Order: sequence, then structure tokens, then C-alpha cells
Amino acid sequence: MLDLLKTLIDIDSSTGREPELGRWLCQWLLQRGYQVERQEVCAERFNLIVRASPSPAVWFCTHLDTVEPFMGYREEGGRIYGRGACDAKGSLWAMLSVVERLRRQPAANVGLLLVVGEEHDSDGAKMLARSGVTGEYIILGEPTDNHLVSHQKGSLVFRITVRGRSGHSGYPERGSSAIHRLTQILSTWLHRDWGEDAEFGKTVVNIGRIQGGNGANIIADYAQADGIFRLASDPSEICDQLERYKDEEVRIEVLSASHPQRLFTLPGYPVKTVSFGSDAAYLASLARVLMLGPGSIHFAHREDEQVGVDELLAACDLYEKLVLDLLDQTIR
Repeated sequence: MLDLLKTLIDIDSSTGREPELGRWLCQWLLQRGYQVERQEVCAERFNLIVRASPSPAVWFCTHLDTVEPFMGYREEGGRIYGRGACDAKGSLWAMLSVVERLRRQPAANVGLLLVVGEEHDSDGAKMLARSGVTGEYIILGEPTDNHLVSHQKGSLVFRITVRGRSGHSGYPERGSSAIHRLTQILSTWLHRDWGEDAEFGKTVVNIGRIQGGNGANIIADYAQADGIFRLASDPSEICDQLERYKDEEVRIEVLSASHPQRLFTLPGYPVKTVSFGSDAAYLASLARVLMLGPGSIHFAHREDEQVGVDELLAACDLYEKLVLDLLDQTIR
């Protein structure tokens, strides 16, 4: 089955380029007798709704897309390297492996929900939420060190745009630098206290991209930054505070937002709180959501993204046990 993981990683499925992996998985699953439904999201991009039984009570779910840049599969010292190794093709591989095990058991009512777009705006999960899929539980695959997640921070993705007045850099009083104004605002945001919660921790902000200006000797008439808050509170609280910074020169857009999540857990499993985002908020309308997967979030999005073979194998055993425990609860 590790050959399968190599194939998954070696197919570039960066956000927007998921179709090749989706088509490959569709063929792989159909050859093994699964019922596979394609749910169109946009253009050629699609989710896969996969049933190993007619009416799954427990669904495995993870995302097919990765961040850029693409990096191929490499194995060294008992660890797997490559884009998606832990976020989240390691989870995908473990889920496929376990469904192959479980489908031999008549009472194992399981399926797979494989979505696109999680690394950008969760458009796949948002579409899935309108699919009419029903079930009791969804096990969401993310790199959680094989712990169940009890609490996940919310998120608020924003864009701030500042307009200024251009001029010669030798005479700053004759213009108005959009870059100077933008960096002053961002510095204030980075150094202020945005609040803290006993369960979710502190709200933090990251500035991920800045652009603007036309040259070192020109007063910048335009500047823009994209960033994200990891929220320990309701997104509306941050929105209210951001409103104070708007004026004729400063525009602030909220591109997406999600609330902090309290996820379903079971006794007997290690649990943790995470600060990263996921599709959990958009899947909660379909079923009770649990989150667990192999690998560490601290290796995700890095140039040396990796996961241990031992972590992958442990995830398989944990997924199988978790499904059987959940199915036992549905019978009760």
C-alpha cells in the first residue's frame, strides 16, 4: 500500500489542480467495486463521494489539494517526504487503507468524502455541505499527531488595501505613502492583544502577503496585504475592531470567516487543541465531526514536509478502532 502513497504524492494536486488526482482516485475506487459519485465544484474541479456500503453511518473525509510548490515522493530513514505527505495525503492513504480493511466486514457502514479547495477557501467542503449526504459521524483527516482534536480555533481571512498619493521620494511632504500607512496599521495589529479564551487560547494574526508601490524613488500610491486571524472568539468581535481602521484611504475586506469549533471526541483517545483551520466548520451540518490524522502540523506547508511510516501505520489502526467504536455507539 505504500506504493499507493507514492502515487498520491507524485500527482500534483495543488489547489486548483486537483482534477488529475480526482480522476485517478475515481478509477482506482471503481476498479475495487466502490460506488463513486462526482460532485462538481467549479470548472473541472470536483469532490468524490464514495460509498463502501449503501448508507454509510461513518464517513472518512479529507482534502485532495495541497499548498505549493509541488514536491515529489521521497523515502528516507523511515520517513516519507513530499508535498502532502502529512497535509493531508498521509491521512488520505490511511483512510483508503482502512476502508479496504473494513469493507470486508458486513456491518462496517463506511464511506469517503474527498474534497477540493481546503487550502484556499474550502469551496469543496462548502459544496459538500449542500450535497444531501447523511450520516452519524465524519472523521476528518488532518495532521494531528494521531490525537483526536477537541477544540479548533476559528479563522478570519482578510485583505487590507490602502490608497495614497504618488510623488517624488525626495519630497515626502508632497505625497502620501500607502506603504507607510499600511505598515503602520499592520504593526499595530501585530503588537496588540486580540483576546484569549481558556479553551481555545489566544487569538493571533499572520500577515502572509504584501504588495504595492512602483519603485524605490516613488511615493507609493497603492499597497495591499493579505492575512489571517486564528480566532479564539466569534469572528464578529474581530470584524467590529477592524471597522475602526477604515476610512476614505483604507479598505478592509473579510474574505472568509469561521467560528472556533468544539469537536466530537471519545473517551480513551488522546486529545489536543489546534490552531490551524480545516473544513470542520462546513461539515458540521452533515454529521458530528471528529478530527484525527498522522503527522505534525509543524511539518505542513514546509519545504521538508514529511511523515513517519510508523505514524501512518498507527493512524490505520486508530482509524479502524475509531470507526468500530463509533459504529458500536450507533447500534446502542
